[in-house]
Amino acid sequence: SHSDPYCQFLFDKPIVLIGIGRPWIKGENWGSTVTVLADSCVINGFKITGGGNLLQKEDSGILLKSASYNKVENNLLEDVLFGIYFFASNNNVVRHNTIIGRPYLGIGERGSGLHIWNSRGNLIEENFITKVRDGMYIQESSNNFIRRNYATDLRYGIHYMFSDSNSFEENVFIDNVVGGAVIY
Repeated sequence: SHSDPYCQFLFDKPIVLIGIGRPWIKGENWGSTVTVLADSCVINGFKITGGGNLLQKEDSGILLKSASYNKVENNLLEDVLFGIYFFASNNNVVRHNTIIGRPYLGIGERGSGLHIWNSRGNLIEENFITKVRDGMYIQESSNNFIRRNYATDLRYGIHYMFSDSNSFEENVFIDNVVGGAVIY
């Protein structure tokens, strides 16, 4: 049993990381708490907190950067600027995660729960998202499957821009400013 938190992680080669008893990965006040640069990694069963405050630097609980065929499942992300950020990352599975942002920040200072940019073929399902700016922000992305996610107490349940051929099924948006904003 490890009661003290682990520090930030960077994955630059395939690795399977499965947490028993929800071990804690605590970010510093800069960068992303977990950064994945490799394909075929697994991150399952962790509490992930902290990280930086810079929206323009994609400071996230988990940052997938040009990373494909990864599985991110059963994690609790709390006090994060962005929850899980897909940066040009394809064919990943992101499932059964809870994402709680930073309620002490103004809504415009927060990141998205799931931020999907220039990414395709991802399966994003059964995530719970709250206290972020937008539940799911999708830009310049295609052929993603987004289903049974729950987003509450934020600005837009979904913010969708310059994207096509994505599939949305059974997502629930409750107690938000707007359910969704779709821009061609």
